[in-house]
Amino acid sequence: MNIESLKAVFGDCKYVSCACKTKSSYVSISSREIFIYDEKDENPVQIAESDQLFQLKVLNPNSQEICIIKTDHCLFTDQTKKCDCVIFDTSLCYFVEIKTGKNRNELRKTAVKQLATTILVFKDKNIDLSNHATKAVICFKNGVSRPIQASFNSQRANFLSEYNIHLVEGNQISFQKNQ
Repeated sequence: MNIESLKAVFGDCKYVSCACKTKSSYVSISSREIFIYDEKDENPVQIAESDQLFQLKVLNPNSQEICIIKTDHCLFTDQTKKCDCVIFDTSLCYFVEIKTGKNRNELRKTAVKQLATTILVFKDKNIDLSNHATKAVICFKNGVSRPIQASFNSQRANFLSEYNIHLVEGNQISFQKNQ
């Protein structure tokens, strides 16, 4: 999986009034730390400066090239909600949905559906994820952690069984090779 093969399958940004600095669904970056922010409006996720508000921190200790695909409000325009972004390198892949709000259980249910929908789009387009350790990540507002309920554990087990992808919650992902 690489940017060019994904562009051949999905194309690029489909929003005419895109507010991005560069009109592309694909960002390639090699910073040691990457901060992702989602405004929760009609704009796709953004890469934020470290001193700005962010919801997801991406650790890249080896400064390798990482690709961020802005899926929701950029690459996909249909009415079916997709996850916010997909972040990958040559061996790791994260499908990420960022949520903010008070009712975590409802937000979590919606996030699981959005992650599943995006994964199914990739599978339907025959995107081969077999060479990547893949996770689906639900990201809640930075700094707010709460105990995970037993019902989420069964959701994780069902997700793994159905999609063969681990479902996790967190505000940080890592591209360190020896995890």
